[in-house]
Amino acid sequence: MKHAAVILTCATLVAGAAACTDRPDPAQSVADNMIGHITATGGADKTAVHDLLTGNGLRDGITTDRVLDTLMHRHWNDNGTAVGTMVSWIETDAKSPDTATATRAGEAATGLARYLGSHASDLLNLDGPRTRSLGQVNPRAAQGISAALAPYAANLAGINTPGIAAPAFTPPDEPNSPRHNAINIVSIAVSDKDAANHFADAVFADASQIADAWLSSVLDQQSATVTPCQYGILRRILDRALTTEADDRTHDKFGDSPPTDTTKHEQPYVNYSLTGFYQPDLDLVKALQDHDGTIEHNPRYNYLFGPDNHLKDIIAIVDSGETNDGTAKADLTNILTSYRGGVLALPSLNFYNGFRDGWDSVK
Repeated sequence: MKHAAVILTCATLVAGAAACTDRPDPAQSVADNMIGHITATGGADKTAVHDLLTGNGLRDGITTDRVLDTLMHRHWNDNGTAVGTMVSWIETDAKSPDTATATRAGEAATGLARYLGSHASDLLNLDGPRTRSLGQVNPRAAQGISAALAPYAANLAGINTPGIAAPAFTPPDEPNSPRHNAINIVSIAVSDKDAANHFADAVFADASQIADAWLSSVLDQQSATVTPCQYGILRRILDRALTTEADDRTHDKFGDSPPTDTTKHEQPYVNYSLTGFYQPDLDLVKALQDHDGTIEHNPRYNYLFGPDNHLKDIIAIVDSGETNDGTAKADLTNILTSYRGGVLALPSLNFYNGFRDGWDSVK
């Protein structure tokens, strides 16, 4: 139920104005006025949102978690659109050339991620055990969260390379940890289909950039700014988060006795097993294409390339029946290992081993 509003800006409420007499809960008051500002203006008060998410200047009786709990657990008539708008601006500001703008976004995203990581179980079961998730109840809110955190997908994996990672974001996990917080955070960002696809696209783009940077460092004999292990960590966090979210929907449906036939389980909103099957070979071959313009290859692999001598959509080729997935994957590997007489044979093997080390480190 929406309360009657008084004209107070979000920034004033967060900074310390007295609560309205008809709103005994200060956290509820801040939450209502945050949404009221968005409804009235069509946009978020970025400074107020930053201060809320970072806990900066909150008055007595108000905590970041209490306000966010109020916002996230309500069943919104707009499917959470206003809540999504409250944080989605972070995506645009995250890689702004203006240092202050990018820093504000990174600090806000850090606070949002901290909350999601410590409240993931509740947000996957918004109304108690075996209930719907944030993405199912308020899909637009999940989409806003996904947008806000997409620029920091690499940061969540502990990557801080400029141009791939965004600035001013504090990773939620220690180095060499199993990345439990990152998995929890991403499980909420992928709790709606559109949100999941948006976040996955960001991960895939970052992974491709890592492959590009690594391959260029090998061929151009330069120091590497990224590692195969980081590539594996990044991809595995997404894989685990998608599985965690889908497993929760399966548990909601079947309780502690899910069918032994896993095809009857709820499936992730992104089919990572399909898109990830060809990795890291596909990303490395694409990186080779980006580096050279076209790829030197044996004519027997021509079916993988279009008239412009660029890679076709591998999944589409397999779906057409022209080849099978195992053959396509093996041929991608062969293209790498046979390149220029085998100069990438050992490096690509080392990349794969590093990828597996990173993948296996995420639990």
